[in-house]
Amino acid sequence: MFPPFAAVLLSRGAPAGLVIFSFACFANLAAGLTNYGTTPSPMFFAHGYVAFQKWWKVGFVVSLANLAIWSTIGFGWWKLIGIW
Repeated sequence: MFPPFAAVLLSRGAPAGLVIFSFACFANLAAGLTNYGTTPSPMFFAHGYVAFQKWWKVGFVVSLANLAIWSTIGFGWWKLIGIW
């Protein structure tokens, strides 16, 4: 999905550095959202350490925190060091 979204954003005038780096970083942040997103996650889930609903609730809250931090502090830092 990277090429279509990048093409749309770049055609609308978004800075290329911001688009490329944000897609690369945000893709990695989503790994812990689900019970199958990372390598150890299925093992924790299969052995019952965390309930299904709890995993998704915590994953949702953490994803909101990640988006808030990366969209404010992260983008500000990238602007400061000249990435975009």
